[in-house]
Amino acid sequence: MFKVIVERPRSGSRMRWSGRTRRFLNSENAPPKIGMQRAHGTRKWLNEHLGPLRKFLGRRVGRPWDAVNSEICAVIDTRSTVKQHVLSHIEDFVAVKTKLVEGKLYEIGRYSAVYTPLGEARQQLYVDPQTGLLCRNEARILRRRHLREQARLKQAEVEARRRILSPSEQLHRVDGLWYHVRLGRLPDARRIVRYESGRLREKFAYEKRWDVLRRAEVSSRDWTAGLELYGRRGAYAASKRQLGRQELRRYGLK
Repeated sequence: MFKVIVERPRSGSRMRWSGRTRRFLNSENAPPKIGMQRAHGTRKWLNEHLGPLRKFLGRRVGRPWDAVNSEICAVIDTRSTVKQHVLSHIEDFVAVKTKLVEGKLYEIGRYSAVYTPLGEARQQLYVDPQTGLLCRNEARILRRRHLREQARLKQAEVEARRRILSPSEQLHRVDGLWYHVRLGRLPDARRIVRYESGRLREKFAYEKRWDVLRRAEVSSRDWTAGLELYGRRGAYAASKRQLGRQELRRYGLK
């Protein structure tokens, strides 16, 4: 297992110059001498493949955690820094520190005493605080299933009121009527530098645009503007027109 997880070629070994680094080295601000490593933003890192470790732990569900942990430590020597790094990934898959509080299971944070409901924990497995057995986190599975169902219902609700034709054209249903909407992009903020009270101050000016669907003036100050309604940030409805019968029939709308 150790050879599969750790003994792979390390990523980042081939150094590449980014455009930002090249521009800095060619500018007048660059020092006359600079180390090779400082000129590059990339470094080497371990190229880990943790799939075998996750499958190994999944096959041990129902067994005592102490026995499973001993089986892992028997082949991974903790005196090796690289091998000890593998052990640090175990808690990414198993909630080892758990506690039963008023009939509910909680995970205790690895680096802090923060109690997280087991259903909201990221680990797929956990150690039962009463029996000490390695168990599957069914609460997490049910919660993720519930979140997927909510996302599916939300997507169905969005499709019932919006159809995307192109990056700049959409169909929207408003008060039971379908409209062809042409989108525009909100102008970016303009940087203004001026002296005020003897000091140099920097401000940003935001141009407003009238959104015909929201019936309000909007600007790029709100960086999420248009995300929920149009599915894009920084978009607004520049114009709209009601669809006729032939267009409704063409798009399969009512």
